Amino acid sequence: MFEFDAKEKRVTVCLVHGNPETAAVWDRLAPLLDRGPVVRLSPPGFGVPVPPGFTATVEEYRRWLVAELERFGQPVHLVGHDWGGAHVVNVAMTRPELVRSWVCDVIGLFDQDYRWHDRAQVWATPGAGEEAIAAMIDPPVTERAAALVKRGMHQDVALPVTEGQNAAMGECILRLYRDAAQPAMAELGRNLDRAAARPGLSIMATEDHLVGTDEQRRRASARRRCDRRARRTGPLVVHARPTTERRDHQRLLGRSGTRVIPTRSRSATSSLRARHVVLHEIAHHFGISDERLIELNRY
Repeated sequence: MFEFDAKEKRVTVCLVHGNPETAAVWDRLAPLLDRGPVVRLSPPGFGVPVPPGFTATVEEYRRWLVAELERFGQPVHLVGHDWGGAHVVNVAMTRPELVRSWVCDVIGLFDQDYRWHDRAQVWATPGAGEEAIAAMIDPPVTERAAALVKRGMHQDVALPVTEGQNAAMGECILRLYRDAAQPAMAELGRNLDRAAARPGLSIMATEDHLVGTDEQRRRASARRRCDRRARRTGPLVVHARPTTERRDHQRLLGRSGTRVIPTRSRSATSSLRARHVVLHEIAHHFGISDERLIELNRY
């Protein structure tokens, strides 16, 4: 369920992707993370097979990630995007000894007032959810890949992502969102302060309105005694790297709490384009230079 990119044997970085994605979303970022081994962990059903008996609930994905991390024998830097970020926080709250630091871009999901976006509510509705999944996976792969490219995803990433969007993924999406219907996420969020046991980074893509309002995300971050200093960036993070970035990273790994870093996308109407900025923030978090970040111009 995981693949290694051969790197120097230092602290491992584990990348966990979300929905409806595969590990290919990290293809352009992973080679730039050269501080230690990089491992991509694919949640069952999202680009990898579903084990027999796997129920695809929020708790089952937490147990899956715990089992994967236990194999390393030492704490890792744990990075989650989209639902991967929710899985990361669930582990940080319950098994902090497995984590050296963590990154999440969907912390607002755990706020007490968060309400699922329209598509999520459709997926959570029997009948309507099945129809929506069929509409997502029925078109030819090349057609779906072209649509992602048009929305801002790099063409080298879009095709392998859409190739992984199949009936198994669709079934996991339905089960996951039906299990995560409120008040399930709000109840999990009651334990957010436990995630402060390890240093964390909460990334806010301010034009991504599917994962909570700015207020909800800031409030959820504050639950973990966060460092409230915010850094605003321009249209692309590659143009706004602070000169103290490497020292910031070292300070972050040495303290508890969360650094809130709001980011802006170039289009207020595209959550996909907003989340692309998240990859740049993750790259900054690990000290990647501007010259190398240019390669991430479009993920």
